[in-house]
Amino acid sequence: MLYPLIRAGDVLLPVLAREVVARVATGEDVGTYAGSGVHHLRVTDPELVDPWYLAGFLSSAEGGRQAASVTSSPSTRYRVDPRRVRIPLPPIDQQRAYGHTFRSIAEFTTAVRAVHDLGIDLARDLAETVTADLRASLTDSRPTAHR
Repeated sequence: MLYPLIRAGDVLLPVLAREVVARVATGEDVGTYAGSGVHHLRVTDPELVDPWYLAGFLSSAEGGRQAASVTSSPSTRYRVDPRRVRIPLPPIDQQRAYGHTFRSIAEFTTAVRAVHDLGIDLARDLAETVTADLRASLTDSRPTAHR
């Protein structure tokens, strides 16, 4: 079976995860296939459901609890089933306001992860620099053999 192409505004979430995190498809996702490890939800009526609101609610503790069931794996992964989630449907204007907030939180989370990754890279580079300096100082201080 061929999976449908992802469109902007589709909501994607993993089938198995340690934490339920849904996201709205954007730029690089568009025109690709989600595959079997990803739930692909399409909002067919944007006047009924805001995709950012949907993704935000699915990613919340409440939505995650409803969607997740524990698998038997030793790493405590959850099987995610979005069909189990009861999503409140306030008026679309209210959904859009919450959706805007959820989108801001998602963008903030992405920025924090990027800073974290840069910090880890910097720490590794610093450790390598110190190690190289240590090696150089040990090499310079070795006694040389006289002939």
